[in-house]
Amino acid sequence: MSFYKPGRVRFTLLSLVILLYQFRSPAIAEPVSLTIYTEHYPPYSYEHNGQLTGINLQLVRRLCEQARIDCKFELYPWLRAFDNALKDPRGGLVSTSRTQEREKRFKWVGPLIFDESYLYRLGSRSEVEPTNLDQAKQYIVAIPRGDVYEQYFLKHGFSYEKNLVAFSNKPDAFEMLIKGKVDLIMGSQVVIPYWLSHIDQPDLAVHPVLAVPDVGGNHLALNPGISDRVRDKLQHQLDILRSNGELEKLKKAYSDKLFLSGDQK
Repeated sequence: MSFYKPGRVRFTLLSLVILLYQFRSPAIAEPVSLTIYTEHYPPYSYEHNGQLTGINLQLVRRLCEQARIDCKFELYPWLRAFDNALKDPRGGLVSTSRTQEREKRFKWVGPLIFDESYLYRLGSRSEVEPTNLDQAKQYIVAIPRGDVYEQYFLKHGFSYEKNLVAFSNKPDAFEMLIKGKVDLIMGSQVVIPYWLSHIDQPDLAVHPVLAVPDVGGNHLALNPGISDRVRDKLQHQLDILRSNGELEKLKKAYSDKLFLSGDQK
């Protein structure tokens, strides 16, 4: 006599498949491939000989490799890169300031490599010497459009009608500075030497005159659709590099390679 009951067998097989799915290993459950969007912002991220590179791009690439995450990188203007990272459920954005307004829009890994920002003037214009933000309002300041510092200056009483000029490509600010169209530009000891070389003015004297408070550093911002597990793996690898001194070595390697001839300007 046969005890075969098709309905019961089908139910048992279905239950087994569901059970295996629920208890599958994380490595199988979560194949990870990310697209990291970035902008032309040397030395943190830029294109060189057809390849994307930069201090923070190399750092994030290393984090991905060590966390065994497949990451590809795409270069866009800043506002488009920002928008892509918000729309792409497997997207990320670098280098991104972590501000209160952005906090809940991303999951964060960082801080990455960054340096203190200043307002800079031409060395030949000693009369441009503000000691605070109120005094800086007497001058024309160039800021990157869509950048976190744009909101910072607008929030502190600057305006495009009076004392702000926006630009899309960050090195373009130097062209305006040299031509006298602006009095002050944003920069840091990390980025200024590279920008000077970019416009073939490596010996141009520029001086920092006013420190601008940090508004969130540099981070890898991940789309909220990316799991906490992936974010934590990347953060863990970054913490290891920071604790063993590799982060500082990477920064110094770029400084020695690209900016040593101009980093005292």
